[in-house]
Amino acid sequence: MPDSNSSPAIKSPFSLEGKCIWVVGGAGYLGQEVVRLLCSQGAKVLCIDREDKAMVFEKEAMLGNSLVSASFDLSNTDDIPGFVIENKKN
Repeated sequence: MPDSNSSPAIKSPFSLEGKCIWVVGGAGYLGQEVVRLLCSQGAKVLCIDREDKAMVFEKEAMLGNSLVSASFDLSNTDDIPGFVIENKKN
């Protein structure tokens, strides 16, 4: 019978470790909590909000490298494809 202590750890299929997740409205009241939860679960989060709200939240939240902020207004629909291409690396 194999020793249960020697078996490799099985990663949960629901793990967020190392996943990149974009949160639109991430600097709002609900969005901030979603961002914090995702970061605490090991995800790298791109927090997107209008004006400089995401950047202000990034500085205040102190979540380290787990959080990257971006300013974007989704009502500018023509600019969405360019924004996605520009931020794909995040």
